[in-house]
Amino acid sequence: GLLDDLARWRAYVSDSLVGPAIGRDLLFLEQVRRPALLRQVFALAAAHPAEIVSLAKLASALADRGALETIAHYLALLERAAPDVLLATEDEIARLLDRRDASPLLRIAPAVVVKRGRHGAAVLERSARVRLDVPTRAIAAADTTGAGDAFDAGFLLAWLEATRRGIAPAEALRRGASAGNRAAGRHLRRGIAELALR
Repeated sequence: GLLDDLARWRAYVSDSLVGPAIGRDLLFLEQVRRPALLRQVFALAAAHPAEIVSLAKLASALADRGALETIAHYLALLERAAPDVLLATEDEIARLLDRRDASPLLRIAPAVVVKRGRHGAAVLERSARVRLDVPTRAIAAADTTGAGDAFDAGFLLAWLEATRRGIAPAEALRRGASAGNRAAGRHLRRGIAELALR
């Protein structure tokens, strides 16, 4: 499968997740006159995580030269577009980072939710240095297709509502993970209806 082939997995992340985010979603934030340069700036910044690199050195490594002000502006735009929360399974994190510890992802987003299947979810929060384990009840299910998506939907709905109400970040994340566990559990208990193909 895809998770067993690291080259295919990295290509999937690049082409299906990062590519559309840079090529379409980011362009909704504001007009970008040089999208090719923006993509190069992103690739270079991603290749040097948590490193202090001078703007001039960064600019000299770009194939498509741009004014330092433009490059600095694109870096700021990329920073503004960073996610508020990352959701991933333990296997996805292991493939992405070559280890099961999700804490390096806190450099990308202020919160990380690790989906652990029948073991519930782990929530990491950057500012308070919090790690919460949110357990769930194990459910016997013949097919888990869609359970992760159900978790994501339940999590996002509860987390956004708690955040809107001004609840502290760690508690909002805990509520989101609990709601995600419940949504995935409902999905698994219902089972998956087979399509009648004739």
